[in-house]
Amino acid sequence: MANFVNITGTILTGNGIASAGQVVFQMSDLLWNTTNLYVGIEPSVGCSFDANGLFPTNPPVQLLAMDNAGFSGNWSWWVTFTIGGVQFPTRSLIVNFANGPTQDISILLSTSAVVPAATVASQLIRV
Repeated sequence: MANFVNITGTILTGNGIASAGQVVFQMSDLLWNTTNLYVGIEPSVGCSFDANGLFPTNPPVQLLAMDNAGFSGNWSWWVTFTIGGVQFPTRSLIVNFANGPTQDISILLSTSAVVPAATVASQLIRV
């Protein structure tokens, strides 16, 4: 069975004022499992944070851990925030279960990198 990580956090402005908004997490690439021999993708995970800037806890935001045994390591979680109607640049997160079953978004963002807009646009699924 795969490990998942609960994501927690509080979104505040620079002056410490809470902001409501949305966040979407999506995988950067396909995932393959070399142990059970399948290719898959986790669905995007979206949530709203409330007027206090808090991530939901019931149910919590859960992301598939990237360090699951047998899974490919060539992907990351992309996160995009929309706050006050403004969409911020997409960032790439490393979410490993080895860092704990519950992790704060601020810690994950501290080691993240901006994903170039052209890369994000090229990954959109077109029907």
